[in-house]
Amino acid sequence: MVQINLLPWREQARQRKQVRLGIMMASCAALSVVLIILTHIYYRGVIFEQNKANNYLQTQIQESDTNLATLKEKKNHQVTLLEQLRYLMNLRTNSFQAIRLLNVLATATPTSIILEKAIRMGKMITIYGQAETDTQVTQFMKNIGKMPGFKQPVLTSINSEQGVNGDERHFQLKVEED
Repeated sequence: MVQINLLPWREQARQRKQVRLGIMMASCAALSVVLIILTHIYYRGVIFEQNKANNYLQTQIQESDTNLATLKEKKNHQVTLLEQLRYLMNLRTNSFQAIRLLNVLATATPTSIILEKAIRMGKMITIYGQAETDTQVTQFMKNIGKMPGFKQPVLTSINSEQGVNGDERHFQLKVEED
């Protein structure tokens, strides 16, 4: 039998396998780098889109906050206007009541009675004055009791004093409006 030396052939086969292995490793490494770059590009795009959406939402929130602040300011202004309107309406009503009270006192007061002051607390009116006699105070009370819109007055105090014109009666009476 002839002896054939297979060593060079094996050496060449081994070198071809090593080259193929190197090529495969290089192609796997290149493929891995390409996949990493593509993944990085994809996630960078996702992050960019999310940041864009976040910025849009932040802008919308700021606009909503501005609108809300404007609405609150308008509501506060409206409440202030309503309070001023209520005040004016109450002032108008109280003015008419004060004028009516002065008209009633002017028509119900006898000429010999001097009214010193009248104080209104809600519907209760306290009248302070002075008269020469008790009958004048009684007549004044009857006159007020006959006036529409008033209940019968109640005399709370009457004091006699010696004055310049003789005896003076200082009185206090309370009358309630209907």
